[in-house]
Amino acid sequence: MKYLLVSLSFTGLFILSSQSLTFLSNPVIDAQNSSCTSDTLLFPIWINNRHGFINQKGSVVIEPKYRDLGDFVDGLAPARINGTFGYINTEGVYEIPPVFDFATDFSEGFARVWQDGKLFFIDKMGQKVWDIDMVNAGDFEKGLAHVLIIKDSIRLEKALDTLGQLHDIQEFPQWDMDLTIITIPPHKETEQEQVGVKSKTGKMIVPFGRYKSIEPFHEGLAKVEIKKGYDSETGFINRKGELVFKLKKGMYAFDNYFSEGLLGVETCTIADDFNSTKFTTWLDTTGKVIFEKKQDEEGTPFQTHRSFSGDIRNWYLMDKTGKQLSENRFEWFKNNDFSKNRVLVAYHDTTSRFTENEKWGVIDSMGNYRIPPQYDKVSDTEFQKEGLLVAIADTSTNPKTEDVYTGKSYHWGLIDTMGNWLIKPKFTNVNPKGFQNGLLYVEIDAIYGYVDRTGEFVWQAQKQTPKNKNIRNVEPLNIAYMMRGYYYILPSNYTKNRYQTSADNLCIAKTAQPTLELPEGQIGILAKLNETAIFQNFFKGFKIYVYNTTKDSFDMDVQDNRLYITMQALDNKGIWRDIEYSPSSWCGNSYYSVTLKAHEYWALTVPVYDGDIETTLRFAFSTQREKNQVYKVNQPIYSNTFIGKINPAQFWNKEGHIATNLMDPYNE
Repeated sequence: MKYLLVSLSFTGLFILSSQSLTFLSNPVIDAQNSSCTSDTLLFPIWINNRHGFINQKGSVVIEPKYRDLGDFVDGLAPARINGTFGYINTEGVYEIPPVFDFATDFSEGFARVWQDGKLFFIDKMGQKVWDIDMVNAGDFEKGLAHVLIIKDSIRLEKALDTLGQLHDIQEFPQWDMDLTIITIPPHKETEQEQVGVKSKTGKMIVPFGRYKSIEPFHEGLAKVEIKKGYDSETGFINRKGELVFKLKKGMYAFDNYFSEGLLGVETCTIADDFNSTKFTTWLDTTGKVIFEKKQDEEGTPFQTHRSFSGDIRNWYLMDKTGKQLSENRFEWFKNNDFSKNRVLVAYHDTTSRFTENEKWGVIDSMGNYRIPPQYDKVSDTEFQKEGLLVAIADTSTNPKTEDVYTGKSYHWGLIDTMGNWLIKPKFTNVNPKGFQNGLLYVEIDAIYGYVDRTGEFVWQAQKQTPKNKNIRNVEPLNIAYMMRGYYYILPSNYTKNRYQTSADNLCIAKTAQPTLELPEGQIGILAKLNETAIFQNFFKGFKIYVYNTTKDSFDMDVQDNRLYITMQALDNKGIWRDIEYSPSSWCGNSYYSVTLKAHEYWALTVPVYDGDIETTLRFAFSTQREKNQVYKVNQPIYSNTFIGKINPAQFWNKEGHIATNLMDPYNE
């Protein structure tokens, strides 16, 4: 819903995408996401792309020497120094030797590991426990791990128990007291999903086929979708499976569940016209209308007898009779849980919608300000025992710390429940989750580390910057995943107005000179290892040339100005395999063509990889996608070959990506 766009979090029991396989490729984000390991008071640190741990006092207990390092669970953490993973103890000594392509944290005594791209589970002795051919798997939780297998060319989800037995997912439902919703997925494309409600006695309270869908029970009622020809109706059933009431035509439930005995629905003034004017209606558990808010488009579920009502970014606080409790209006709010008599809200001038100059404050359960709106940002977490993290916009912008949306720079500090400063604003970045076991991850410009409750560093280090990097002191890129494509280009007639991009550092096509010694009369790609360069400001690299030395211009398919190029390597069977990949995009506007004119070229910087495997490498370059196929490309053009080093996980473990906003269309 629109009023919950303050922050987003993503959780899932069964993660099947390769994103779940990506390890600690960004240490800054990693420290912000997990300030402390799961069963010891150790905090991750990194220096020069090497990971280690400190204790709560800031003393280094495990030297930063690992290229990848996970969390400690039961005294073991996955770690990689060179090309393969093992498991270290809290003294930094390998208890399980580094023999795996990739490894994850332990969960309930078992961990997922990969060898030659094959997934299996090991125990805490490092021994493989079950011989199951799995495509992917999640961690164990309450004695079960969801796994994906392929049987007769069909992908099947199964539940794996700690004895190594596979079961159908519906055999292990989530019980709500004595009831559970059973869902049987279709095994063929022509079949429909089956859903019903079953009791612990084995009796089907709601038989399969009665409803198209059934939502979880809340306060004794569950929303159901009732088949009606090609259309459907919305109703609510009780725990006996009886249909209590149906929503009238033109009514649509906001959150699909009752809260504190009330359900908010969107009501269209013209029942059969979803585009008509809408208002909110509040129903009780019998479907009776309790009150209507004719001027409001939405409302939050009631919590602690309070709801925010309004539309888009213009909200007020009301009680369970629909009464507005104060004249204050709000643009955003974190929640409506007033159990501690305070909720974070953002104020804006209601005469000017969609202003970006909101100020955050704290209100009580009557909608009155306990802390006036004065902060430009607040952290994702509510008040902790240490206080609340808030930020003030800087008067001057700093390109290194400015927000990509507002263009402003911020300094973070800590306040108490009265709005008094505990730590005055000085941090340019903080962990939005706040203090973890007494320490807070922070950054002050180029300094990063952990501070205590007084705001003093217990451990700090200097960030690497492009300024102190040159070709003599940069390292090759040593990773345990396939990198996403980075081959961004622009045509020679590039203009900002035409291409609508601010990526001025993209490679622009240039006219080829005889001194480049490019092959004549062809479209091609050439690797020049002797032309050294710095890749992405920090790693050793070299140049490759994509060229057109023919007499004609040539149109090349791209994805958001990214060429379809991947580096490939020979595996131990002598087969060429990609060690990079081009991600897909759900947005059709991502796909178009760029012209490389006659006798033009692009010179791109690529990484020098490092790893345990010495092999032969090359580049594969596809100029066109297959007709009507967004993700498939035609037969590629290959570059010259050269010798290099990689790690085994680069053959299969995709870097992964999580979309950050609506304008981020990328998958994988």
